Amino acid sequence: MTMLTISRQMTKGEELVIIPLREYENFQHFKTFLSREKEADDDITAGRLSAPYRNKQELKKALDLLKY
Repeated sequence: MTMLTISRQMTKGEELVIIPLREYENFQHFKTFLSREKEADDDITAGRLSAPYRNKQELKKALDLLKY
């Protein structure tokens, strides 16, 4: 078994966790997902969403109202 010692000065007294790079990358993707999920929740809470459209004409009409 390989052993590695890291000085407390380097970690500033904090605990250190070592994980495989792939797991770290997956965690980063998960953090991005959570931030986007929070943004969507905030939009729902603030009422910034529209009702579902029954057909493409309804969607087009709603989009036309957004044009300036």
